[in-house]
Amino acid sequence: MIRQLVCLVGVFWLFTAVSAQDIAPFAEGSVDNMSPYVGEPVTYTLRIYTPEAIENSMVTEPSFFGFGRSDTTFEPTTSTETVDGQVYSVITQRYLLYPIRSGDMTIDPFTIDVPETPFGAGFSISTNALTVDVQAFPEPVPETFINAVGQFTISASATPTQLTYGGAFTLTVAVTGSGNIERLLAPLVTLPEGWQLFAGDTSLTEQGLGVGSKTFTWTVIANGSGNVVIPAVVLSSFNPQTGTFETQETRPITLNITGNAESDAPVVRTLVPLPTVFVPELRTETTAIETSPLPITPPIWFWGLWFVPPLFVGGMWLIRRPRTEKQASAPQSPARNKRAKNIQQLKACLQALQDNAPKDAYADILVILLDFIGTKTGSPVTLENLEGVLSDYPAGLRAEVMACAEEASAAQYAPVTREDVRHLSQRVLRVCVAIEKARAS
Repeated sequence: MIRQLVCLVGVFWLFTAVSAQDIAPFAEGSVDNMSPYVGEPVTYTLRIYTPEAIENSMVTEPSFFGFGRSDTTFEPTTSTETVDGQVYSVITQRYLLYPIRSGDMTIDPFTIDVPETPFGAGFSISTNALTVDVQAFPEPVPETFINAVGQFTISASATPTQLTYGGAFTLTVAVTGSGNIERLLAPLVTLPEGWQLFAGDTSLTEQGLGVGSKTFTWTVIANGSGNVVIPAVVLSSFNPQTGTFETQETRPITLNITGNAESDAPVVRTLVPLPTVFVPELRTETTAIETSPLPITPPIWFWGLWFVPPLFVGGMWLIRRPRTEKQASAPQSPARNKRAKNIQQLKACLQALQDNAPKDAYADILVILLDFIGTKTGSPVTLENLEGVLSDYPAGLRAEVMACAEEASAAQYAPVTREDVRHLSQRVLRVCVAIEKARAS
């Protein structure tokens, strides 16, 4: 994905045109963590050094292949800095990235095109390429782990806690801390049998880069009675500081529900007398037949009309039959035959393509992912309508699915290896498990 960043800075000159020509402009890129874990947020900082403040410079971004990018945008800042005795005007731009697979991930150079000014010719400069060593999670990975990477706390509440049988209440789960808070998926909620859970809004409050709180809400229909306890909500996260998985639980919530499924109140039926209704005299059958203008037996052309629809359908079938047979006999792409209706079939499909050529395997993974989502949503799914089809799912889950699809489709533009195929397969499997859980809840 290539975007253009326009850095607008007030025009002022630090040197005369002659002295400015002796100072060479340059740019550099850096990340705050060269060995993050998968999913751990890293900050990429772009710094552009020029002998004078510039306006309308054109920054061409790399694809950030192997990284997810934050939806948060940061305004560029300007300052002055002395380097080797020379004073530069510095433009700084930050990007928040999320590594999506392990291994050596290279961030390609930025290109900065500075337009021509009345005092000098235009020029183009580039940053250095950076290779980040992304670490995989240690084994074993807990079954309750979805994608939380960082240091988090979790809490849960219900409103109201006093309700009647079949009544609705709002269940709220808040996750607070630092890490990939923006991309967190909703934890799994366990409810008593027979209760109904409907996904609600998800809100994010950020207090800084990767720091904040994410709140998930559900509407629950309580089909129970008495004092009913909602089990604790479990959050498993990976702490990059300690290199270990951590599991936390909320406090169980007790609801007081009155009433039950069967009401003991007797049903009172009241007989209401009806007023006398005048009934007009009806014609006899003989009279109706004699005065009817329609013939008793329909004419022959009436019965002939019944044969028109079958003849029309039969004719259309004869016309379309050769085309249908040709389509049926055409060979199908192996990837298109990889349809998975459940997680076990999905695992088998992903396992079967591990020995394929990496680029072909990436294309197959994209087909498998779209087909799986189409099976679950009941709608044909393509890259163009994927985000719309997932509109009823939590925002974090939608972002994770879109990131998987973007990486799978981007393989045609970048080199991939069998190790990349393995990591993308694992990521697609995790996100499809999350989709299955979201539908089950």
